[in-house]
Amino acid sequence: MDNQCSVHLGLILQAEMEQDVLSEAVELAKDADLTVVFVGNTTQWETEGQDLSSMDLPADGSQDNLISSVAAANPNTIVVNTTGVPVELPWLDKVSALIQAWYAGQKTGNAILDVLLGETSPSGKLPISWPVRYEHTGCHGNFGLDSYESREVEYVEGVYVGYRWFDKLWGSEKEVRFPFGHVLSYTQFDVKNAKVVDGAKEVVTVTTVVKNVGESAGEETLQVYVEPPADDGVIKKLVGFAKVDLQPGEERDVEVQFKKQDAAYWEESLDQWKVSKGIYGILIATSSAPKDVRARLEVVVDGDEKSRVNTAFV
Repeated sequence: MDNQCSVHLGLILQAEMEQDVLSEAVELAKDADLTVVFVGNTTQWETEGQDLSSMDLPADGSQDNLISSVAAANPNTIVVNTTGVPVELPWLDKVSALIQAWYAGQKTGNAILDVLLGETSPSGKLPISWPVRYEHTGCHGNFGLDSYESREVEYVEGVYVGYRWFDKLWGSEKEVRFPFGHVLSYTQFDVKNAKVVDGAKEVVTVTTVVKNVGESAGEETLQVYVEPPADDGVIKKLVGFAKVDLQPGEERDVEVQFKKQDAAYWEESLDQWKVSKGIYGILIATSSAPKDVRARLEVVVDGDEKSRVNTAFV
């Protein structure tokens, strides 16, 4: 849109402009059993073809101030956030719950109400890593508006994108707030009897049993990662996932398949894909966080520079 001009006009009554809506919200919250605060972005702030200037909710801290003020008046406060991106949450410890609503279409209101009333257990897994601050991301300083003057973007993360970047930061002040695959649910699940079958074939099959050990129906999604040998210098990779819907007390076999070539990486010095020798971990997890690994299997790979692989699972 270089050298293009556009105008966006909006009109509002003077009385409405001068209305103290923050004080009104606080007074209503004081007398309520609970409060639900809806915040988020609109197409004015978040749209295709436009980079956000920060990870803050718009505008000028007004929405963050609204949440903090209402939560101070009524600690039983639920925040429903409608954005397509992660945002900073300076008030998170002051509220009872946070629902990330994304942009779910015309049935959004009904879906949110079902979750708030417990009619439906929230089962959608977080499809991104949610950092505490933008400065904690791998692309900070080299992407979007950070590169506005130079008009050049340098991918400084290398292969450490998404969950891989935050895998290096566990236990540090830059640890991700919510990991890739995170969700809170009204029920709980037990994962057991993980094993590998068909290890001698090109397609590897991992099976496990998932049981709903809570009192509500819900869905659980298992992620399967391949973790290369520690001295390889290559990081873990998501190779498959599966979602299962379970009633209270119900258990079901879950199967995830992936190819052995999923363990390969591009070796620049050889100009080809390569699978290193050594012990590989197969992680069955509910998110990318180490604490959410439910089972760990191992595979011994006998590889060479031409990536001819024999495997034996233990």
